[in-house]
Amino acid sequence: MARCIMNNARYASHPLPPWNNSFCHGKNAIRVRKMTNQKHLPDERSRVGEVLNLLAETIGTQLSKEQNTRIAAGQKEKGYEYRRNDIASQLQGIRCHLEDCRNNKQTTLFRCGSNRHDIQNAITYIHELLGTRNMWAHNDPFRLGDALRAADTACRLLAKLGLPHDRMEALGEHLQPSNSQKPPRSPDSLSTRSQGSTKQIAIVTCTQKQDGNATTFDKLYIGPFYKRSRTECEKDKISFLIISTKYGLVMSDDSVEGSYNRNLDEMKEAEKREWRNLLEQHVKNKLSSAGIGHVVFLAGQKYRESLQPILDRAGITYETHRNWKKICDDIYSR
Repeated sequence: MARCIMNNARYASHPLPPWNNSFCHGKNAIRVRKMTNQKHLPDERSRVGEVLNLLAETIGTQLSKEQNTRIAAGQKEKGYEYRRNDIASQLQGIRCHLEDCRNNKQTTLFRCGSNRHDIQNAITYIHELLGTRNMWAHNDPFRLGDALRAADTACRLLAKLGLPHDRMEALGEHLQPSNSQKPPRSPDSLSTRSQGSTKQIAIVTCTQKQDGNATTFDKLYIGPFYKRSRTECEKDKISFLIISTKYGLVMSDDSVEGSYNRNLDEMKEAEKREWRNLLEQHVKNKLSSAGIGHVVFLAGQKYRESLQPILDRAGITYETHRNWKKICDDIYSR
């Protein structure tokens, strides 16, 4: 129920279909949706198709040989053929594997491991996505809220499975309608550090790939996402801070002693609270005190969602950089 309430707030400017407002998940959500006549709604099937295609591509290319072999064997035992590039077969195969591991108290092949709560969440996401795929295949109409919901659910599923989900996050951002409350953006809106009378700064992602001998954060992060994000800031002539899972918001030339290993997905709740408190202090001391009124994100969804409530409280507006989706697509297509 909490997730549905969150989604209603997130997409308040685009009323969601009845299956979202009914606080139903999985099969129940699909049944409620099918009972409703939506022929009068604008059709967003192509957007839903984009989400399903990207999900199939990610699963098809990112599953390991062991994962594919185990899932295919499990499907064969049940009399099904596992097709690696078919989204319905992929989701059904993964769901069967998760259900078998849950029922037999075994460890899964995915990030959720043997955590029953995470396994059940992943199964719920799969049920919902299978329902969406079936309605798409039967030419049912969709609204923009459906496409946004599908992208959000797909992103959550990939995260639970431990598969890359930055491209799905970027697609979800690309599908988002423009927010009239955000400052207007033109092709050269990021060409200077000020947007009208509002000073702005970029916040770029850190990376797990690091140089242990580095003495500054700029030299520490050697992953492609940081390098591409820094290049975009240099092109736009905009200063930037780096969002670090250990140090909060840092300047690229700040000193650092060696590398660290701290993954946002693996942080305990107490660690996340401590990290968010650190971010709040840094927003106050490094943004608000400097008169920064607008932030441009070059970072993944989980980093953005951690900062956005803090920026809201500080009265700072924000947007995702216009090239973030292209950066994600370019890096993951290598």
